[in-house]
Amino acid sequence: MKRLVKLPKVVWLLAFLAALFVAGCNQTPAPGLSISIDPPTLNMPVDSSATAHLIVTPENGFSGTVSLSLVNKGGNASPAGISISPASLDLSAGAATEVDLTITASATAEAGSYELELLAATDNAEKRLAFGLNLCAPDVASWTWQSGGIFSGAAYGDGTFVAVGRAVIRSTDGGQAWQGVDYSSSHMMNDIAFGDGIFVAVGQDGAIARSSDGGQTWTDVDSGTTFDIEGITYGNGTFVAVNDNGRALISRDGGQTWETALVRNDTYLIDIAYGDDTFVAISDDNYIFTSSDGQTWTVVTLTDDINLAGIAYGDGVFVAISNNDGIYTSNDNGQTWAAATLPDDVYLMDVAFGNGVFVAISDEDVILTSSDGGQTWAAVTLAEDAYLVSVVYGNGTFVAFGVMGNTLTSSDGGQTWDAKAFSKLLMSYTLAYGNDVFVSAGTDGAILVSSDGGKTWEVKLEDRRSMFLGAAYGNGVFVVVGKPGTILSSSDNGETWEVRTSGAGNDFNYVTYGDGVFVAVGSSGAILSSSDNGETWEVRESGTTKAIYGAAYGDGVFLAVGDNGTILSSSDNGETWEVRTSGIDNLLYDAAYGNGTFIVIGDSGVILASSDGGETWETRETGVRADIYRVAYGAGRFVATGEGGLLYSDDGGESWSYIQLGLDSEFVGVAYGDCRFLVIEPFGNTTYSSR
Repeated sequence: MKRLVKLPKVVWLLAFLAALFVAGCNQTPAPGLSISIDPPTLNMPVDSSATAHLIVTPENGFSGTVSLSLVNKGGNASPAGISISPASLDLSAGAATEVDLTITASATAEAGSYELELLAATDNAEKRLAFGLNLCAPDVASWTWQSGGIFSGAAYGDGTFVAVGRAVIRSTDGGQAWQGVDYSSSHMMNDIAFGDGIFVAVGQDGAIARSSDGGQTWTDVDSGTTFDIEGITYGNGTFVAVNDNGRALISRDGGQTWETALVRNDTYLIDIAYGDDTFVAISDDNYIFTSSDGQTWTVVTLTDDINLAGIAYGDGVFVAISNNDGIYTSNDNGQTWAAATLPDDVYLMDVAFGNGVFVAISDEDVILTSSDGGQTWAAVTLAEDAYLVSVVYGNGTFVAFGVMGNTLTSSDGGQTWDAKAFSKLLMSYTLAYGNDVFVSAGTDGAILVSSDGGKTWEVKLEDRRSMFLGAAYGNGVFVVVGKPGTILSSSDNGETWEVRTSGAGNDFNYVTYGDGVFVAVGSSGAILSSSDNGETWEVRESGTTKAIYGAAYGDGVFLAVGDNGTILSSSDNGETWEVRTSGIDNLLYDAAYGNGTFIVIGDSGVILASSDGGETWETRETGVRADIYRVAYGAGRFVATGEGGLLYSDDGGESWSYIQLGLDSEFVGVAYGDCRFLVIEPFGNTTYSSR
């Protein structure tokens, strides 16, 4: 018998491994799937829906149903109020399936950033994919100035410009960029001064406020008077202000406490300046007053009966300007005055001094400068009227302010001017949002567009034959309506506008959009509808001759509101209308829909709510008796604008809170978009944004 050859152990080991490899290759991979999603992170507001493109691909012969869900990292359930649709996919065909996955955040969802996972599960396998969700919600209790305004006074101190008027703004970069200040008052501020680290602002009805942190925060101070305070200055450790009742107000403790001194009875004091140990105050006629302490005053009577408007001091000279009667100078502390020679007959508004130069601004396209103590003046012509009302100097720069937030700066003694913000004298009455832009419209047939959240606006149309009162967005189209019977539409984000034929002779007060239909409302009960993106319009029978001022759409119902408590509803896309009982006879201005509820607002602070499609109505108490003009809904919140400020509700309109916004302002427009509310007041086109 032959002897068997003994193989080395290593050979046996290799053979064993080879057998295992062959066995593994003969095994069939388990069925499974792969998933991808684009974008991997969504940014969206609460009370809204957004989509992400989902691709689910079967692998290794998988066929069947795949369930979909969002979970927190680690497998816990997704945050409350967040859901997805569809919740499952049928992959029985064995082919890749693509779907737009809809993510919905309810009105009760909590704002924040979430690191989630998209879970795709089968009976015996699952696949997870990282997915980010950023939910935003506007803070309707806090608002920030964005643009516009009328700034009647400005001051410079400690590296900061501060301007006051219908708002308070500040700049720490030489007037290049401006930020709104969170300060509101029922009074417009007229002037501001800086001294010893303190800004002090004065205004209507005796209003005084002070700031010790560069104008960032403000404290109201009791002035002891209800007369309008027109001007203020600082000198020799003392703030001195003057009012329209011939009184001076003096503070020697940084504006904390004030005492009153008589200047002259029955005299309208306009402005005041300090220089060479002397306070000089001017009136709206031919009286000028001087004082060394603000307490006792000496009157100087000019020979000419003129309208003085502003005063400044520099290099030993006081310069007083008149609206339309020239410029007067004094080099003896206000005892005697001489008329200067002017190159143009202009309507002057204010004057300032800096770096050896006096600058006088006008409400036209002319600025005057003088480098010889106000004796002679040169005219600088601007590209167009800036409607300037105040001017200030600081750190080598003149800054001039006009209506509509116009802001010009000059660093060469007033010879050339750079527009930091500029708008024509156009007042807006309505706002709409769509496709990442806000559109405002108003007087002079003006339509303006903002693509940066209301910070800057560009005029796209001026038609002085029209006045626009309402605007809406839907299906890629903006529509604006107004007087006289005007309807325009734009399909390119407000860049160009086309006039549409209404077929009615009425003026239109408002327009809204819903379910593919625009509805416009107006005088004498006029209602029109358009189902072709505003190109053609059909006149509808409203059943009333009352003026209709507002409209809204929600849950298949159009609502229209107007004079004498009028409420109309339509459930067939605006074709037929039914009169509803409001239970009141107030003028109703507007309506909005959100979270299952219609809200209607009107004069004398009235707010009505309906949760049954407008059939029945309940009154909501706000404690406000001022007129409320417009209302909008977004991200689970209602915001209503009116006289002096706004109201907001974050519980579906059940309860409301009031905010005093701006300084003596009246807000007539509101819109929601890009996770913020934007409101506007027409006198200065001042816009504020929720945070």
